[in-house]
Amino acid sequence: RSGSEATAVTVVSGADAEIATDNAEISATLNNELIDSATLTGRNAAELIKIMPGVTFNNAGNAGSGFNSQTTGTNNGPAGSFSSNGAQPYGSTAVILDGANLIDPGNAGTQVANINQDMTDSVKYLSASYGAEYAKGPAILQAFSKSGGQKFHGEAYLYARNTGIGYANDWYNKSQQISQNKPNSLTPQSFYYVGGNIGGPIFFPHFNKNKDKLFFWGGYEKMIQHPYNAAKQMNVPTADQRNGDFNNTGVPANVVSTIYPQAYELPCATVKTAGGCGSPDSPWGGYGSGPVPNLKSYFDPTGVILTNLNPAPNETPNQSNGWNNYSFSPNTPQNRWEGTGKVTYAFNDNNKVWGSYTYQSETDSHPLAIWWAPDWTIPYPGQPVGKETANVYLINFTHVFNATTTNEFVFSYAKFVNNNSLSNYNAISRAKLGFPAMSVFGSSKMNDQIPNSTGGWNSGLTEINEYDFNSGIYGKGTFGKTSKAPAISDTFTKIVSSHSVKAGFYWDAQENLQANGSDTNGNFDFETGGDSSTNNLTLDRLMGRPQNYDEQNTDVVPDIIWHQWSLWAQDSWKATRKLTLNLGLRADHVGQWYDKIGGTQVWDPSTY
Repeated sequence: RSGSEATAVTVVSGADAEIATDNAEISATLNNELIDSATLTGRNAAELIKIMPGVTFNNAGNAGSGFNSQTTGTNNGPAGSFSSNGAQPYGSTAVILDGANLIDPGNAGTQVANINQDMTDSVKYLSASYGAEYAKGPAILQAFSKSGGQKFHGEAYLYARNTGIGYANDWYNKSQQISQNKPNSLTPQSFYYVGGNIGGPIFFPHFNKNKDKLFFWGGYEKMIQHPYNAAKQMNVPTADQRNGDFNNTGVPANVVSTIYPQAYELPCATVKTAGGCGSPDSPWGGYGSGPVPNLKSYFDPTGVILTNLNPAPNETPNQSNGWNNYSFSPNTPQNRWEGTGKVTYAFNDNNKVWGSYTYQSETDSHPLAIWWAPDWTIPYPGQPVGKETANVYLINFTHVFNATTTNEFVFSYAKFVNNNSLSNYNAISRAKLGFPAMSVFGSSKMNDQIPNSTGGWNSGLTEINEYDFNSGIYGKGTFGKTSKAPAISDTFTKIVSSHSVKAGFYWDAQENLQANGSDTNGNFDFETGGDSSTNNLTLDRLMGRPQNYDEQNTDVVPDIIWHQWSLWAQDSWKATRKLTLNLGLRADHVGQWYDKIGGTQVWDPSTY
């Protein structure tokens, strides 16, 4: 008899995606099985927000979302990149882990800690009509971590994505390649995630022999992420220009006339009337149609130092590189690890306490700038590196008075530190480079960090642009922030006949200590057409002829904090078998923010 083929069909019940039927809240709950089977690009369970009803992308009409889900980061997350029911993204979506608020107080749109899907038991998303017990909103993404049980359980895993062995580009990139009649190619990048978790009972001889009192759970994951970065193309001073020759020998004619005329213009030619071309300022001007005389003898030593921070050209200008002469591919590995531990102890049937601790550590390279910078910003010589850490603490104590009465107390504390420092401080030290130590505010305000240098927008003059690294939060040569979010809540529940009555209070503090990164080191701005310009920005910088100079006398480091406290009560009354009425009232006080240090001003309406 021929063998038969057996077919098995597994049906995931609707209960796995829980929908409340006893209240009017618009919410969705995904259990552990659905979280494990969901297709996520990165390692942040908060990415599940994009599949929730009523959630849309927020990217100014462009394809997809501004949220980079491929690379998992500590100060990242989707909250600020999606809109729920038409609400503005930043400040309208709360991300909660086991009761701890993870939204960064500094921007209200990113998470101070990642929510790892392999460490998450369930996720609940609420978007409207929820009860008075919730302190945040209007949209809330709640994640609940895994716990230990009476049996030991665990897993080990490796997730890998590497273009060397091939994986599909995203749809948008592939569609662009098809429309341009080019073969599909994969940009070189790799992502490796190695981790595991284990949980179970804690027992000893003569203690917890029934394995029903003390439990543990712990998880760890190492993330090795090397994302692809497109090459930055820019125009840097040529070797001839650095040596005083501005005749543009070998420079394509369209670069001189059309692409970057402000960087290659014949300086102070007869037909030009720039403010800095008078004979007292530029005695070599008015050379007519002949060659430009060598101008190296007119260079300013400080202008030469600023110019020499630029890299040398490494490519020939042509159409494929946008007629630029320098290409730089930023290398920004984002390697990190995270660990979570949880312990649960049942004193007896009426008293239970559990606590959890999450620690995450990340190292980020910032070759161009800590955050955004124009494409013509050169790699900063000091080589900034960010050390980011997150700590999340939580304690939950539940007391059961009787079969109808319980009380739950929760304390949470989330802390995030973003400490950026310079790997090579000597490379930006005025003293080491021979750049004069000076300040318009006197010797007491002198900063050893080299000044920034800016110019016309996409003019062909590179920018040297980085934050002040002398704010002193983490010591000399550092820049960054620390945010803190402690919270306390208490919920009392009483069942009275067909009424489920809840009441409670909530208190939190949102604190953000962050350097402004003001130009205490100064900024030279070069513009053509000004009183000192030669009509050539490259020469203006070499000759030390800025159009503007700005400098701030101090980098204020405000420690901004504000508080929220709430009182609330609600009743879920099952009036009939098919009718449940939910009534609730909540009073919230969101306090005015203030500076603990006192270095910044806050508007006080009582003084007007």
